Amino acid sequence: MSVLTVILSFFFSYSLALIFFVLRKLPQRTRMALFFLITVIILVCPLCIPDRSPIMRCLMATTFLFFLIKSWDVCLYPVKYHQTSLQSYLFYLMNHCLFLVDRTDNFTTMESKNRRIRYFLYRLLYLLLSTTILLVVFQADWTRFSFWPEHIVKAIICGVWIPYVFDWYSAFWRLAGFRTTSYRSNWISFYSPARFWRGYHQTIQKWFQEDVFKPLNGIRHPTRALVFIFFLSGLMHEYIIDIAIGRFTGYMLIFFLVQGLASALTWRWRCSGAGKFAAFVLTFVFLMISSVYFFAAVNEGVSFYANAIPVWFRLW
Repeated sequence: MSVLTVILSFFFSYSLALIFFVLRKLPQRTRMALFFLITVIILVCPLCIPDRSPIMRCLMATTFLFFLIKSWDVCLYPVKYHQTSLQSYLFYLMNHCLFLVDRTDNFTTMESKNRRIRYFLYRLLYLLLSTTILLVVFQADWTRFSFWPEHIVKAIICGVWIPYVFDWYSAFWRLAGFRTTSYRSNWISFYSPARFWRGYHQTIQKWFQEDVFKPLNGIRHPTRALVFIFFLSGLMHEYIIDIAIGRFTGYMLIFFLVQGLASALTWRWRCSGAGKFAAFVLTFVFLMISSVYFFAAVNEGVSFYANAIPVWFRLW
């Protein structure tokens, strides 16, 4: 892999996002046309990275998507950034733990240095422990078991490990003195798909709420807005996976469409008492079964499973 290619691809996309910020005062139609132009250019940039480097392609595709997410917020609400300096936006664009800004130029945290250090060390410890468990789980000989025990254990440990990775990254930015958004709330208490996804990945969820849900008038038409949001999320994840492995899988798109339909159907669910526990169990079972599609996409690029995926889940 050419390190120079990665660096040039990154700074080219980064520069395009900065140029769009500088030109945010253009008329709305011109601004929209410019946004879609840079979107096309930025999305193809990871293809400059050789396909023999799927992990680097995945990281760059994710980073470039975050650039576009923030550019879309600038495109929708340019007035919100009138007091934002270019210097502040330079750092904000790289801070993937904060996708929305207020109407000030303040991107820094007011927490004390000692508290930020403690927070960083705790998150680092959690990450090291969860990574150790992850390695032990994936190094085990799963061929002695069937597919479902392997899938359930690996899905659970990944569901714990992924948030700790983001939490550590968030703690890193907080340690540097910048504001961040927590990755998740107490997702284990959620008793429906809708409530689960409301609390998972709070960083991007807040952006979806402000820049997609509200513009689509989701308060009056939540079903339509929710399905579109999950469809858009599916496209984003599908793009990242397809760029990484160099071919279309379709698994991510199916996974998020299923989650979108389930969230729309359970949007107004309210449970209490024993019914809440039963709903939690049903939600857990649903997530375990449907997540096969999520990890099947990962399995297309790396050997996630030791056992074969059941034939009825396979698309090709």
